[in-house]
Amino acid sequence: MRYLILSFVSLSALAFWLTALPQIPQAALDVKPLEVGESVPDATINLSSGESAQFSEVLGGKPALLIFYRGGWCPYCNRHLGAIAKGEKELVKLGYQVFG
Repeated sequence: MRYLILSFVSLSALAFWLTALPQIPQAALDVKPLEVGESVPDATINLSSGESAQFSEVLGGKPALLIFYRGGWCPYCNRHLGAIAKGEKELVKLGYQVFG
């Protein structure tokens, strides 16, 4: 189940970034990362079922922790996800969804 969710989230993040490509800043000084508490821009994402949905619908208005994961080859990402996994139950109890 965890791998299904991770696959869904990975594909969702990829779809989100692919839809955002036309908005890529031209200069480093034009980059503005999301701040804590800011909303993620909405995008159409492809679900693991093959259907598409709006990211905002998947989030359902609930707070979420969105993690960008480069892949199983990245030791930093693996370590970060391991730490998140240890606290995931507490995050869910607080009402957060965890997406990677």
